[in-house]
Amino acid sequence: NQLINNTYILSKIISEYILLNNLNETNITILRPSSIYGPGLSSDKIINKFLRQAYEGKEILLTNPNNITNLIYSEDVARACLSVLNQKGLNVYTLKAKKNISFLKIAKECIKVCGSGKIKVTRNDLSTKLIFEGDGHKIEKELGFYPIFSLSKGLKKILKMKSFYN
Repeated sequence: NQLINNTYILSKIISEYILLNNLNETNITILRPSSIYGPGLSSDKIINKFLRQAYEGKEILLTNPNNITNLIYSEDVARACLSVLNQKGLNVYTLKAKKNISFLKIAKECIKVCGSGKIKVTRNDLSTKLIFEGDGHKIEKELGFYPIFSLSKGLKKILKMKSFYN
């Protein structure tokens, strides 16, 4: 029920339903990426926010450090799009990094990459909330695709471009 109350997720479900049930097209490929990060995202997104705070030597405030997400770099998503371009039939693939990561580890990696910043936990909810689920093995098994950007490598690229100020 919480899933349906999220307008963004609901729009994705409806779009997929329309594609899968109402089109006469026989070649349809749907990519379901986890949380995409990289250049071009707005400055209020968690990666850009954490990187900017670390870069400026400020505190990264965490209210739920144990929340877990899965991040995939934008160039990996672009590579996945190219890898499925000539797919025949109906295909649905989840794109995700091999490992999920906590907000605390994301913040620590931002500080490590920037060489500055601190973490302040304002509320430590010991429960863990997984923000993204999905099996990313199908695209690797069928097409040999897997993400090549580690979180550190992606963060360094964003930092180099200073795109976290967008």
